[in-house]
This record gives sequence, structure tokens and C-alpha cells, in this order.
Amino acid sequence: MHLPAMAAASLILLLCFYQSETIADTEKPTEKEVAVRYTRCGGQEVAYQVTLESFAIAAQGMRPAVDIHAWRYSRTPNDTDLSDPTRRATLFAWSGGPGASAMTLHMGLLGPKRINLQNCPDTGDPLAASLEDNPECLLDLMDIVLIDPPGTGYSGSTDKDNLQYYFNSDRDAKVLADTISQYVKRYNLWRQPRFVLGESYGAARAVKVTRELIQQGLPVSGMILLAPHLFYSCTDNIDALCCNWNLQSYAVTARYHGLSAEKNLNLDHFLNTLKSFSDSTYLPAMINGHHSHHQYPDNLPQSLVRYTGMTEQDFQVYGYCPSPTDFIESTLRNAQIIPALKDSRFHIPFEAYTGARTLINPIILINQTYIPLFNEYLYTELKPEKEQPYVSFNPKILGDWQQLTGDTMNAVIDDMTTSMMAQRQLRILALAGLYDLQIPFRAIEYVLSRPGIDPSRVDLRFLPSGHGPYVDEDGLVTVSQAIRSMVTKTLSDH
Repeated sequence: MHLPAMAAASLILLLCFYQSETIADTEKPTEKEVAVRYTRCGGQEVAYQVTLESFAIAAQGMRPAVDIHAWRYSRTPNDTDLSDPTRRATLFAWSGGPGASAMTLHMGLLGPKRINLQNCPDTGDPLAASLEDNPECLLDLMDIVLIDPPGTGYSGSTDKDNLQYYFNSDRDAKVLADTISQYVKRYNLWRQPRFVLGESYGAARAVKVTRELIQQGLPVSGMILLAPHLFYSCTDNIDALCCNWNLQSYAVTARYHGLSAEKNLNLDHFLNTLKSFSDSTYLPAMINGHHSHHQYPDNLPQSLVRYTGMTEQDFQVYGYCPSPTDFIESTLRNAQIIPALKDSRFHIPFEAYTGARTLINPIILINQTYIPLFNEYLYTELKPEKEQPYVSFNPKILGDWQQLTGDTMNAVIDDMTTSMMAQRQLRILALAGLYDLQIPFRAIEYVLSRPGIDPSRVDLRFLPSGHGPYVDEDGLVTVSQAIRSMVTKTLSDH
């Protein structure tokens, strides 16, 4: 029997790509009574259970043993809406950092409880925040497993001196993939649809974990990438592409604060006009600008001023490719506004400026608010049988992270294309914040439009948010509905 050429090529690719690995033996935890809880998700009442799962990754060679912990939210097996628990979709999720636990995803987006910051968006005051039900949770649609990487949450090792073995992207992704493999075996979920979700650096982790899972014979139905950091940096390493991406982020920020001459255009029209100028005029000027014989277009300074709200003098000082710090200094000097790097909608008034930009990072304020309220939920409702504190963020991991030579944008693209070629149903949902000066939204668009990444299976959306796209009420609804739509469509196509 002869296969058609396309099918044969796909089969050969899959067989070459697949590498069988022995999944470590794992036993289901000792059965004990787990309380049944109730919440409303997706407009219906859902009966669910929450357990703290532990997965032992054995020592091997130089690799130290490590226990990975994860919070498992699952619908109860006797739920009348749950016909076959072994075929129910599961979402595996983690945050970024590196060094962050899954706390913000747990309490901001995915869990049945959430921390409402509506009364303290700028102050980070936990006394003004509230712990409440999360009607946008996704438990009606799929089970949720929130994984804490090594050194965060309760995940750790008795060999603490060697835990930093896991502090690089390849080993980090491998241990998370092995954790998911153990989970699948523990609950007999070989045929279930599974999704992975990563936030910030966790998005790059999700791409690597997906490739690793497919290599282990565990298909992934979809990747969900929130404010994805995909191994590019446009804050320090400035090239022509970064100039182009950054400029558009500056212009969107200037429009938000009323500093752009084009501020009266509606957002979609503004983005289209800006992209047309940036791609047709600004980017070629930046590419050719390094040649001594090249002359910049005569109207370039005036166009940059019109979009960004910066002055011609600013561009004489900083050049035509200002860094994010240059842009922030310009808005401070010209408009007495200091935008935050990770969410440029936030700012402090000039008279309160202390010179320490980290003090106005809304992500830091959010973490300061989340930690006490998460601990309240942890010890009054979840009640884990743990003596050690839960590590919400471990700065040592970020400091000790071993940057690999393969940690590049091109490596991410290669992982994506390889996974999408090996698994023809794999979909990607990416949600990028327009007001994230650290991760330009156009950079994410660039990565996801590279050759080999099937555009029909990619859904990229620009949100009116910063680096935390779900921290406010509108953002929560938008992100949750986007995930729900993607998962529902993917499941209907299976």
C-alpha cells in the first residue's frame, strides 16, 4: 500500500521527531477525603476539588532529585456534566520570571477565587483589595493544573545546594514536561486534550515544554501565551527591528497620555497608520542609517515628533532610535509624566517623582498586593499540610539563571515550527499588551509570522493592557473569553 506523498512525508517527520522516553513510575497519592466545593464558571454551577499534587523527579547523574508541586483543580468525578473524566481537557499553567511561582495566574485568572484590585490599582494596598469568587474561571471547560517550577512555591529539593542545576531553560522545560508526563500517568489521561499556558518568560517555557512533550509522545492541543517574552530584548540590545518595534510602543503610549498629535484617531486606525509609516519609512531609514552615505528622509524628525510626543531636540540627543529609558526621560521632561516600563498607562505625577523608576512598576505593586491575600486563601481555605512557607517569587533564581547560547528568538521559532509540523492540529493563542514597553507588541507579531509557523493556526490579539493583561476587570473578561474561545474551537475540531 502506498501513502500519498504528503502523508508519507508527515509520517516520516513524525517518526524522526518522536523520541520514546520512559516516563518515571508514579503512584497516585494516598487516597484521602477531599472536600467537594462549588463555584460558578461559564454561567453554570461547577462541583470541583482542589488538591496539592507532588511529583518526584528522581536524581540521575548530575541531576539532583526534585519534588515538583502543583495545584490541581478538577471537576468531581460524579459531576453529572462529566461523562468521561479521562477525556476531559486539562490546562497546565505556569508564570515566568524566571523565579515566579504560579501565584498571579492562580489568583488573578485561572482559579475559582481571585484577588480584585479594583480599589487599589495604583497603590498596591492589600487592605483595599478583596478576595472573591472568579466567575471567569474555566473549570466548567477543563481541569486546571498550576505548576510551580523548582525553587518556587513548594517545589524544591533536599539537595538545595544543587537545585540551581535546573536554573536554565532546557532543564527547566524538561522537568516541567516530566511533571506533566507523571500527571498523565497518575490519572490515566493519555487520550485527553491538553493545553499549556505560560505568562511572560513562561511563554518561552511553554514553547519548549510543548516540544518536549511531543517528543515524549504526549500531543499538545494548544499553546496559550500571555504577554509572551520569546527571548528577545529591546530594552538594551537595540537594532533596526527593535527600533521599529519600540517606536510603535512609544507612539501608542503617547496617544494614551494625550501626547501624540494623532491622539484623536481611533485606536485601530492609529495602529494601522502607525504601522504603515513605521514599516515603509522608519524601518528602512534605521536599516540604512548605519551607512555614512545614507541621508535620512527630510520629514523623519517631524513624523517621529507627531507620533511619539517627543521633541526634535530629543532626537538630536538620543538619535532616531531612542531606548525605552530615553522615551521615559523625554515624557518626564516634556510632560511631567513617568510611564511605567511594564505598563505605560501607569504613571506618577512629576511632583512625586523620586528618581527610582522601579517604585512605579505596577507589576511589583500587584505582587505586593497578591502575596498577603494569597496567603489568606492558602491557610484558611486550601490548608496545605506544609510547614515551610510558600515561595511566591525567588529572586535567587533570576540572579543564578544560566543564560544558554540557544536562548534566542530563532530558537523559539525553531521550537514552534518543529512542534507545528509534527502535530498538525496544534494551535497558538497569543495575547500581547499594547502598553508593555519591555515586550513590544510588534515583536510578538514578528515572531509569530515567521515562515514555518502556520498563520491559520495562530491567533494573535493586541490588548489595551501592559504586562499583566488580566489584572483589571475588563482585562480578566477579555483574556478569559479569548482562552475559552480558543479551547472550545480546538475541542470541537478534534
